[in-house]
Amino acid sequence: MQGVIGDLPCIGDTKIFAGVPSDPSGVGRTGAFVACGNTLPRARETVLGVEGGDRGGRVGRWDPRTGTGTVEAVKGQYTDAEGKCHVEALLFEEFGAMSAGVEELLMRVAEVAGRKLTWWQYDQTSWSAREWMPFALQRLSVQLWTALADEAQRAIGVL
Repeated sequence: MQGVIGDLPCIGDTKIFAGVPSDPSGVGRTGAFVACGNTLPRARETVLGVEGGDRGGRVGRWDPRTGTGTVEAVKGQYTDAEGKCHVEALLFEEFGAMSAGVEELLMRVAEVAGRKLTWWQYDQTSWSAREWMPFALQRLSVQLWTALADEAQRAIGVL
């Protein structure tokens, strides 16, 4: 996804992460209270990277519960684009959750679309999506589940 925010070009990198990993020890508590809480930090780290150093005035192992400790520097996929464009990790989870960045993008597009469907979109949808946002969410959901099904089939060697 590309566009413009302010004077900077905008790049959205789509990521699909598992909010419930196969290893139960990998489940963080944050995800029980915050949407995408277990996956968004890793998605942002992958896309944007992390600046290393000591946080919260504490040297030592990083503790995500307190937000203090030493953080290792990680170079993201778009670290070199920083300052040249606005980069957002557009995160989806396997059960349909989406990050705030996706929601903000959809809200901006809905405003541009006037929250109304075009004649083509109206003909493509059912009675349940007679405005732009429900239509877009239904289409995103179908694409997400199709991509996940393809990935699962590849993982078990069906495709």
